[in-house]
Amino acid sequence: MTETHETIIAKETGVAPRQVEIVRALLDEGATIPFIARYRKEKTGSLNEVVLGEIRDALTSLAALDSRRIGCLASSRQPSFTFYLSVISYQLSVISCPL
Repeated sequence: MTETHETIIAKETGVAPRQVEIVRALLDEGATIPFIARYRKEKTGSLNEVVLGEIRDALTSLAALDSRRIGCLASSRQPSFTFYLSVISYQLSVISCPL
């Protein structure tokens, strides 16, 4: 079973996944940690700045991991240059081999 970022972060920080979703949305809208902590307590369930920072950092970290994972998968699907060199080398050795 694949866990969502919200679920993973909720387990790490001890908050509800819904709170992580709300914090993500507020950060995506451009809200800062101090603003969220002071003026969006009713939405976040009174999360403090420390927990909000941990959520922000975890979201950033997981997004970076996803980006790296996508890059690795994309590059693994492309044939490697060394494979082409080995094929060409083999073909040249077969052609130049005296019979």
